[in-house]
Amino acid sequence: MSPARRTQLVTVAVLVLLAGLVLIRQSGLRLPGRSAPPVATPEDAVYAMFEAARRGDLRAYRECFSGPARTAIEQAISETGEAAFTRYLRERHQPVKGVAVTAPEKISETEAAARVEYVFEERNEVQQVRLEQIQGAWRITHLEAAETVKPRIPYGTPVE
Repeated sequence: MSPARRTQLVTVAVLVLLAGLVLIRQSGLRLPGRSAPPVATPEDAVYAMFEAARRGDLRAYRECFSGPARTAIEQAISETGEAAFTRYLRERHQPVKGVAVTAPEKISETEAAARVEYVFEERNEVQQVRLEQIQGAWRITHLEAAETVKPRIPYGTPVE
């Protein structure tokens, strides 16, 4: 094989590899062994959890939790199966119009509590969460049951 032909083949191989990496990156897939970047704030952890649930990304959803909350989620997954739990996550989070996280109350340097409000078209749901910073990333460790609240002004009310 001539040196010019070898150079062409190496160039084509490198271009194919780069194109593949770009496609992987754009599709949102992660390479094996690479984890998501650390979640910088407690609010980021809540929003990451919500977005993962809405997409039905079970792996990313699990990564948002630790401690008792993670244990409860793993129990629910084992009881229902991954496909059913993923379907539940999507169905539960798709109708949400917005999420509001109050400024978290710092319990310690590595623990915080926050109030999360999910806005639906006909109601709001409020949930208290506790978070812990573990290896530089915030994770949800406790979730209280969500309470339904009637909004003062329903979602979608025209502003005059």
